[in-house]
Amino acid sequence: MRYTIPPGANLPPHIHPGMQIERVEFGILTYTVVKGAAKIIRADRTEETLQAGQTTLLKVGDSLAEPGGMVHYGKNETASPVILLSASLFEANKPKAIIVKP
Repeated sequence: MRYTIPPGANLPPHIHPGMQIERVEFGILTYTVVKGAAKIIRADRTEETLQAGQTTLLKVGDSLAEPGGMVHYGKNETASPVILLSASLFEANKPKAIIVKP
């Protein structure tokens, strides 16, 4: 799936009902983990783990793995769109994202 996040957009804190893997194709996304942890693989192939309470900038070529139930959100704080390519491992009848109160 391809997601386009418009300039200035703030995504609400949410979870996914299963594993989701994403890659930044265009733009810069400000990404925050509220609860849990996300594995990030940078464009230069270095790996890191983003823990609860941490925020990072995801740039073109960066990828991340979001386990089901991890609370997180993103912001596009730039004047250009952010484009993400996403693969999900959910049951077919589950929603892509479930908004939660942090």
